[in-house]
Amino acid sequence: MSAVGLVARRFAADYARNGVNVLVLVLVPATFVVVAAGSLGDAASRLGGNAAAVATVTAGWAAGFVSAVGMYFLVAGNRTPDRRLLISGLPRMTLVLARSVTGVLVAAVAAAAALTALALRSGIVSPGRAVLGTIMFALVYAAIGALIAVLLPDPVNGVIAVLFVWIIDVFFGPALTGSARAGTRFLPTHYLSLWMTGQ
Repeated sequence: MSAVGLVARRFAADYARNGVNVLVLVLVPATFVVVAAGSLGDAASRLGGNAAAVATVTAGWAAGFVSAVGMYFLVAGNRTPDRRLLISGLPRMTLVLARSVTGVLVAAVAAAAALTALALRSGIVSPGRAVLGTIMFALVYAAIGALIAVLLPDPVNGVIAVLFVWIIDVFFGPALTGSARAGTRFLPTHYLSLWMTGQ
């Protein structure tokens, strides 16, 4: 096993050791998809969006938010141990790649939970778009979580920043409003939302 794989395995084991992490990783996306998809579909129909397509994007939103928070804590919560690993001789690139692999695993579990909930709730109309889109949402938001962790190491400020980015993306994005305004193109999942909703 490579050094990256070995370190990533230890990081993943450390993450899974805390039962709350695993619970949040699985239950939050599933609950969000089951509870919020109907309300968000109603909101989309009132705002001019496609209510049926919003149910599919809901899985992406749920997986994205949980991936961002998970990656945030993977990076921000391990600054001291990571510094010690670097001092002890672990190459910087090995550490970065191992954290990234762990973040991809977190994103994959969140996406799987969200897709399972979507399949059980309403079925998946377009499996290709739903699966690939949800995975892409999770990966995009994992990167956002890592970036915010670097900029805002305080957990309260960091999680609020993640939540702020996510809320702006969800409620001003093209999936809910049904329009691809030029002002929303800077949103992280603007084009991904358009693709998932068939626009």
